[in-house]
Amino acid sequence: MMSGLKKFRFSGTRCQLCYDKRRDLKRCSQCQVMPYCCKEHQQADWPYHKKVCKYLQQALEKAVSARDIKGYRALLQFSVKMSKGSLDEYEQSLIRRLPCCDVCNDHKNLIYCQGCFCAAYCSHAHRDSDRESHAPYCADLKIWCEIDEMGKKKMPHIIYKDMNGYARNINEVFPTCSDRISEVLSKHLASPFATIMHGLRAVGCKTKHLIIHIVGADTYEMVFDWRMLTALLGHRFPKTHTYEIYLIGPNMTCDNIVARVSNLTAYRVIGLYHDMIKELPEPHLVVAFNCGIHSSPETWQKSIPALLNKPFILTGYLDEETIADKNILMKHRDGDYVDIIYDCVKNPFASPLAYKNWELCESKVYYVNNYIFMSKPKINI
Repeated sequence: MMSGLKKFRFSGTRCQLCYDKRRDLKRCSQCQVMPYCCKEHQQADWPYHKKVCKYLQQALEKAVSARDIKGYRALLQFSVKMSKGSLDEYEQSLIRRLPCCDVCNDHKNLIYCQGCFCAAYCSHAHRDSDRESHAPYCADLKIWCEIDEMGKKKMPHIIYKDMNGYARNINEVFPTCSDRISEVLSKHLASPFATIMHGLRAVGCKTKHLIIHIVGADTYEMVFDWRMLTALLGHRFPKTHTYEIYLIGPNMTCDNIVARVSNLTAYRVIGLYHDMIKELPEPHLVVAFNCGIHSSPETWQKSIPALLNKPFILTGYLDEETIADKNILMKHRDGDYVDIIYDCVKNPFASPLAYKNWELCESKVYYVNNYIFMSKPKINI
């Protein structure tokens, strides 16, 4: 029976029909990508796979070499777009997660780490050579794989009891739990709210009605568990009675209320921050979670003075990305009135959930909200 996960997510370590995870998976001989546990399942999946298989073969033929995985992904995306006009979720995940050797980027004849079923290698020699550098992340990647493969069908229990609003780091937010997956996912979901709490504590929060603007909002913010925010901030700032949260970004689907939980209301706002700020109530804090400002500085340039005009939190996956974001902010700031509170340092409330880094860089994993930059204006303007 076809797994519900197959419709929206590709996994290079599971049969694409039954989603079984086995050590002896066979790959389609034509595209050399799609894994199956048996010939019968490959044949049963052919009516669906044959469409994608053609694109994979075309990209494989045009790629400069077997190790040109970046070119391979670009060609694959181009082929699908030219044929269909757009990519569905499954095709997007296939392109983003197209497996390759963690040592040399070759994508043929891959074998996987049997600990996490995530790291891939083109040979036993490359697997053995990478063993020492992979070992620190293996257990974390195993948890990521297990949570990722649960998909939309089944999610682990989320911990709400005994949340600690006075925590000094993410490990103190929740008590240790015997269910490691539930513990990691709960801390992952709490990370953005604990980071907000961290920032408010740094600048002092004395208002009874707290307004927060979350800029560059996307799908990450859309699945926030707002009960966690009210629980954490309610413990840490008992004098704050009500909360208004605005998720602002061009990728918001519509202008409406996202959530109304207890004393909190969250709104979606479509648009760029500099275009929308005059229509919104003045914030006490502005936050940008993992936005990668450096990757599209022209989009952010007009918004930067407004961002730095209030206490502002910026988080990033990697230290070099966060530093690059900060440099863009400093280049386009309006005047020299910014006090830096956290200067691209490790965030004590970073998510403990490791993500496989599918980009070709030295960092094999990344963590959400891993580094933090925070500033505030020197004077109230």
